Amino acid sequence: MKFIEGLHKGNSLQKAVFQAPDRHVLRILMEGMSDFVFLMEVIDYDMYKYLYINHTSEQCYQLDRSNWEGKLIEDMLEPENASYIKSHYNQVVETAAPVTYRDTVDINGYEFAGQTLLTPFRDETGKVVQILAITRDITELAKKEQELDTVNAVYRSLLKNTADAILIVNLDGEVLESNLAFEKLYGFTKEELKEDRFPFVPFSLKSEADELIEKAVRKKHISAYETKRRHKNGVWIDVSVSVSPIYGNDGDVIGVSSVVRNISEQKVMNQKLKAIHSRYQSLFEFNPYPVVTLTLRGTITKANPAMLQMPNFEEEELLHSSFTKWIHEEDIDHVHQHIRGSFSGKKIWFQTRLIARRAERIVNVFLTPILTGQRKAGMYAILEDITEKEVTMRALKQSEAKFKLIADHSQDLISVFSPYGKLMYGSPSHVDFFGFDPVDADVDKIATVVHPKEMDQLVESFCSLL
Repeated sequence: MKFIEGLHKGNSLQKAVFQAPDRHVLRILMEGMSDFVFLMEVIDYDMYKYLYINHTSEQCYQLDRSNWEGKLIEDMLEPENASYIKSHYNQVVETAAPVTYRDTVDINGYEFAGQTLLTPFRDETGKVVQILAITRDITELAKKEQELDTVNAVYRSLLKNTADAILIVNLDGEVLESNLAFEKLYGFTKEELKEDRFPFVPFSLKSEADELIEKAVRKKHISAYETKRRHKNGVWIDVSVSVSPIYGNDGDVIGVSSVVRNISEQKVMNQKLKAIHSRYQSLFEFNPYPVVTLTLRGTITKANPAMLQMPNFEEEELLHSSFTKWIHEEDIDHVHQHIRGSFSGKKIWFQTRLIARRAERIVNVFLTPILTGQRKAGMYAILEDITEKEVTMRALKQSEAKFKLIADHSQDLISVFSPYGKLMYGSPSHVDFFGFDPVDADVDKIATVVHPKEMDQLVESFCSLL
């Protein structure tokens, strides 16, 4: 109480306290403190006056102590800051107990974060008459806490909102954290996961799960490891597991995180794609017709065995060459038009000539699009080699032309019938002999030129030829 009485006899702590020889050490101590020290006089509730400010406060705030001492808080601070600080001083007055608070103020463009301890001094009646405020600079600490809060917020958001299942365990394999996606994936609650070690891992795969954790503890990262797990209802699940070590501040591994993705549907889809690809390969490899795959620019990327069996075509020459390289020069523009026409997604058919080592092959070409979703990725060119057929047809046409030339100038009656008995051709000599062209006549009229007794014999002879 002598300390308080000394304060009442003067206007400031410097006058009341520091004049006494035994308070010299206290002055030196407070002046040399790196913390900010303020001694406030309680004028009334919600009214506080500066009695003393130490050197550190003066230097940091760049203020003149003589201007502050004797002033009220609201005289020296912005209204918002003054109101916030006074609310804590009021609390000290009300409770007569120490109060700690944090605040952030702008000091000459620098954001200063402080933690202040308010200690009450009471008179003989127990009334708080003075408050000692000691403020510690926690700016760096506050920044780190803010960064930590940000990291925690991101971590919590990631844990909560990610579609992947996440599990975090300590070095003993005990569950520290799991997200909702993890619980949905396996059907076990966080409490159930903590009670039973890895209940979602089948017994036959327990050693595998332990090995994954041990590798992470040895600072190894396991990415997209495919395995099987079991849901609480007993259903097996195909999963992809990525396991990573969690490091402490000293660089030692303190835990293990697992990111798990359900790939059951993907597995099924891959199997379907594999089956489709297998069927495609079978159709492509064993197709009796020559088939090549083309890019949108018409470059050959693949040729099936039937294509390579065509005379004069070698795989090394075909692959990565332009399809039009093998087209007869007179047909190139025509083929280009058909390739461009296939961009519409429609099937295209045309006939052209292939040239390989000066040998010509006549082919029918069927272009059909290769679709990836709705996008055209290339084309199949299915070829039908009709060279021999065309040669035979040309020879037949030539034979027909020669036959007709002979028959047209023959005096004999020459007729050509279809297998069904229809007259297809009658030589001009029929007109001279019968007086009409039998090709244009009906059956009844033709029958008039055949003797009734010979009609049956004629029919029988015709049928014997079929």
